[in-house]
Amino acid sequence: MSELPNPVNFDAASQTVKEDDIRGQFSVGPDLDLHVQQAQPYVDAGFDHLVLQNVGPDPDGFIDACAGGLIERVRALKAS
Repeated sequence: MSELPNPVNFDAASQTVKEDDIRGQFSVGPDLDLHVQQAQPYVDAGFDHLVLQNVGPDPDGFIDACAGGLIERVRALKAS
C-alpha cells in the first residue's frame, strides 16, 4: 500500500494495535462456531460472497477446518 510502502513503515503504524483490537474485528482461533457467528452479519447485510482466510502460522489446520465443515456451515447461513 502506498501509505505503508515498506516493512519499517508498517511496523511503526502497527505499534499501537493490540491482540484485542484484532479479535474485535476478526474471528481468530479454532472455534468454528465463532467464525460462523462472525459471518452471519455479512449474510444478513446481503453479501453473497465471503472470504475465509488464514493468516496465522497453521495453514494446514485452517484447510482441515474448512474441509471439516466450516465452509459448509458458512454456505448454509441464511439472512435472519
